Formats: sequence, C-alpha cells, structure tokens
Amino acid sequence: MRRVLAVAIAAAAAIGCLTTGAAATQSSPEGSIGLASQTPWVGAGEPFELRLDVDQVNRPDQLDIVVSIHRAVTSRSQFDQTINDRLLGPLAAPPTVTSLAAAGFDAGGAVPIPITLPDLRDGVYPVVVALRDHDSDEEIDHFVTHLVRVPDQPVGQPLRVAWLQPVDAGVTLGPDGVRSLSEAQLRRVGRTAAAMADAAPMPITLDVSPDTVDGLFASRHTDILGELAQGLDHRQLLAAPYVDVDASALVAGGLAGELHDLRRTGETVLRATFGSTDSTTWSSEEPLTARALTELRRLGVRRVVVPEKGLSTLRASVTGRRTVSRPFLIEDSRGQAVDAVVADAGLAAHFPGRSGQVLAAHHLLADLAVLYLDSPGTSRGVVVRPPSTWDPTPVFLSTVLTALDRSPVLRPVTVSNLVREVPLLGTSRSPAVRSTTSTAPRLPSALARTRRQLLGLRSLTAGDDRPLQPLRQLLFAAEDDGVSRTRRAAYLAAAEQSVRLVKERVHLVRGRTIRLTARQGTIPLTVVNDNPFTVHVSVELSSEKLEFADAHGTDRSRRRFDDVVLGPNQSSVLAVAVRARTSAAFALRAVLRAPDGSLELGRSRFTVIATAVSGLGIVLSVGAGLVLLLWWARHWRSTRRSRRLIPEPLDHGEAV
Repeated sequence: MRRVLAVAIAAAAAIGCLTTGAAATQSSPEGSIGLASQTPWVGAGEPFELRLDVDQVNRPDQLDIVVSIHRAVTSRSQFDQTINDRLLGPLAAPPTVTSLAAAGFDAGGAVPIPITLPDLRDGVYPVVVALRDHDSDEEIDHFVTHLVRVPDQPVGQPLRVAWLQPVDAGVTLGPDGVRSLSEAQLRRVGRTAAAMADAAPMPITLDVSPDTVDGLFASRHTDILGELAQGLDHRQLLAAPYVDVDASALVAGGLAGELHDLRRTGETVLRATFGSTDSTTWSSEEPLTARALTELRRLGVRRVVVPEKGLSTLRASVTGRRTVSRPFLIEDSRGQAVDAVVADAGLAAHFPGRSGQVLAAHHLLADLAVLYLDSPGTSRGVVVRPPSTWDPTPVFLSTVLTALDRSPVLRPVTVSNLVREVPLLGTSRSPAVRSTTSTAPRLPSALARTRRQLLGLRSLTAGDDRPLQPLRQLLFAAEDDGVSRTRRAAYLAAAEQSVRLVKERVHLVRGRTIRLTARQGTIPLTVVNDNPFTVHVSVELSSEKLEFADAHGTDRSRRRFDDVVLGPNQSSVLAVAVRARTSAAFALRAVLRAPDGSLELGRSRFTVIATAVSGLGIVLSVGAGLVLLLWWARHWRSTRRSRRLIPEPLDHGEAV
C-alpha cells in the first residue's frame, strides 16, 4: 500500500513539474533593446541619461534594465576591444537596476534611464546596458556604449576635427548617354545634403562630385544643391575631379593629361554652381604614388588627405606610440614636399549599415574623445572622412554633428584650417617626411586607346570641345574608380562607337575613275563632312605614276593638304594639279587624317587613266617614221638601178 502511494505521489510530482516547466516556457520574457539617445558629454555634477528603444517585449513586469559602468579605458586599442565586449575591466560603480515596467515610455516613445554617477575622473568609460530576466537573472539582450567624462575647466587645446564629407551618388550617366539618378541615388544624396544644411553653422569640408551636380540638374533636383550651398561662406569646398578617380592609376597608365582634364572640368562645374572652390587640397581614398603627387602639384595642389596605407612607417620616437594626429610632409617624385593629413581608418570604421545608427554615432564620438585624452593640452587634429560608398542616415549625421559642434574637448575645423593650425609632426627644424610605398593599379588598355582617339578628335575640331562633350562624358564615366568592370566595358564600347561614327562621317567621295587627256591636268577630289559641326582634316595623296605640281620637297610623288576646313554637313572640292609620267591606268591613293596626324579617318583609292602621248613618245615615233621612209627610198632607187643593167630580149623576126 505504501509502495502504491509513493508511486502515485511521484507521478503527480512529475506531472506537476512538466506542467510548471511548460508554463514557464510559455511565459519566458523576451525583448530587445537599442540606444535611442544619450548624454554625449558629462561634466562635474551633470546628469547622464540613456534613452532606450525597447522592442518585442512580452513580459515587461519580469524584465529589468541593468546599466553597468566600467573603469575608463587606458588606450585606443582597449577602446576598440570594449565595443566588442572585450577588455571591459572592473566596474567603476555598482550597477543601476531599473524595472522596465516601472520605467515607462517618454513622449518620444523611448524608455528614459537616468543614471546617478559617482565622482569620476576625466575619461571614456564603457557602459554595458543589458535587458535581464528579473527572476532568473538571465540576459536577454545588451549593447555597449560609452560615457565621456570631460574636464571641469575649459580646455586650451581641443582636438581639431575636420569632417570631410563626400557627396557622391555614383556615376549618373548611362552608357546610352542619358543622365539620370535612381531613387536610391537621390535618397543617398538628399540625406547628406539635408544633414549638411541642418549643421550649416559648423565648419565642414565638402567633397562634392561634379558628375552628381550635373545629375541633379538633369533630374531637376536643384533643391538638394541649394541645401549643399548653405553655410559655404565658412566651409571648404574642394575642387574635385569630375568623377571619383584613382589619380595614381591614371598617371601610371599614361593618362596624366586625362587627370588634368577631369580636374578642370570638375572645377568648372562646381564654380558655376557654388562659386569659389579650393584648388589647393586633394582628397583621395586610395594611396597616392610619388608620380601622382607630382602631377597634383602641377594642378596647384599643396595639401592632400590620404589613407595611412601606402605610406612609410614612422618611428615610435616620432609618434610617441600614439595615433598620428598631426600633419606631416610627403615627397613627390621630384623630391618636392606637400602637406598631408591622414583620414583616420579607425574613425571611418564606425560608419554603420542600416542598424544601430545612434549607437555607432556615440562610438565615433567616444573614439574622438579617446584621441583627445591621449595627449590633452597638445595641438593636434584628425580628419573624419565617411566612406564614399556609405549610405548616410539623418539620425547618425545629426547625432554626430550636433554633439561635435557642442563638445568641450573637440573643435570642428576645415581641412585647410587643421593644416594651418596644427604644427607639423616632428620638430620645427626637422618635420616628419614620409614617402609613398604604394604601387598603382593597372587600368584597362582600352582607356588609353579611347583617350588617344579623343585627342585626335580634338585636333579634328581644332580644340573645340563642345561637339565632343558626349564622348568625353562617356570616357569620364569609364574612369570612375567605383564602376564595375562590366559597366566600364559598356562605357568604353559606347565611346568607341561614337569615335567610329564621327570618323565615318568624314570621307572622300569614292568609286571614281579619273581620266587625263593631256600631260598636265587637275584632278578634283571631294571631301565630305556629314557631322553637325565643323571639322579640320588633312589629306595625303600618293602615286607612283603622277607628279604633284604643288608638292613640297624633292619627292613629287606625294602631296599633303594640311588644313582642309569643312563646315557642318558640307563638302569641299580639292583641285589637285598633276602631271602624268606615262600613258596608262594607275592608282592614286588618298589618306584622310586629323590635322595632328594622330587619328586616321579613312583611306580611298582612285583609278587614273592617262591617254595623252608624252613628248618623248612623239620624238621616237617621228624618228622611227623617218628611218622607215629613208629605208623605203633607198630600196626604191636600188631596185630601179638594177633593172637598167639587164638588156632587153631580141625580137624573133630580126636578123642577126
């Protein structure tokens, strides 16, 4: 009996456990948290507040928000580790625990969490914000942000921060020659322009793509250009190349002239749209070779923004084992130096994708604070350059730019002012000079070939670039550093087709047989221009059986017409004075070229039939006739004499 009762109790207990476990599983709290906003800078006695986005919560009464503040980081490398939950260090204060149900939501739809701070020194403190189960203390979700404790007294040397903002939608010209912007391109540029307009009082360096400007004009979105124009009186607008190009690759590929054209064309567009530009500063996301620096100096560039990669390593005694945060010198291929600053790659790494925008913004701000605290009181500066491919969001830019403008330890400046205000790395007697170590990538050979053809067409139009603008734009698009290989091939194919079309529309009238009925004469050759613009051509003639009356030099079998001008859709007849060497049918060859000889437009072959008898032929014919006549006369006389020597026969009737 007792055994049966024990079994029944055990079974009931087992069933009860299963039921309780199922109920517990069904009611397990769930949810996620993110950062909606936080206090960016905290001084003595100032409050620190977090505002959290809470989502997908099913049991708020069972959830707690736990905020743990760890000790300040001691290096930038440790700071990078704390973002990924590593090297957090011990706690600087007991955790703050707040019931989610008791916290509630504010008017902005976020959960405010005020934090009471202990007495903290200046520094950047990792803050872990976790969502936990109240009963089991199990962590459901968390993230790491940072508290920045700033000095109580005004700082004498805040860290100069030059925000270099690219405004580039990508190439807006299609291979078909039609310019337009997609919805994604418009959204990307529009967000950037709106953020720049909101931060109009803040000094910023703008790197605006002229191709994007033309695309905005073509799509009639000039309102975006108006937003970009706000605040330019105290900002810096770089004189950018027409599209984003790798200057080192162009120079290495023999296209230094194209680099100059891209810069001139881009500067013309920007000045016409915004006014003055700064032609002394060049921003490059790719390393610059010494040869590229030489070409940039020829363009008037005196300072460059470059990545750290591709530069010679500085000694630890020069950098103090800290991040390079001062300008330095770079030598070009001729030993001339230009001022340079590095676009910090660590700062660029904080630019996120589509999620965690506010948190990423505060990571960037905290990283800048770490750089300041590396050496407070020293004049230093850094460049923040978002990746050109980054798709910005208003909340990220507004969070960063607003906090940056109000920071007690950071001071926004333009790139040019950073270089002017911050001393060069090294000493006044021996500034740090770095050399380039990068190798330029190879460009497709088709780019150089199309460039040569374009130069030949420029000779054809006597330097007038207006008729060639569609072709130039296609070549520029193919040179953009961001286009894919397939897209580049499409641009080059369209450009070469344009070249062929121009060439085919300039030709000589073919298929003619020309007759000369005299020793000397004039051959008419008709040159046709079917292009809708004026062209200048040269015509080269040659023949083994003709002498050209107006030929220069001793070789009279060749003749060149150097500058034949043909109006739009017009033809011209060349009167070629010739002298035939013999009577026969022979070839006259004609080659049509651009005036500088770099581009052949076409070849033609004409048949010339000369029927006139030459002077020597007449003399020989008369001489032969006289000899024949003399021979006949002598032969006749000889025949008569012979007949007289033979006697006449006797008549049969005559006597002997």
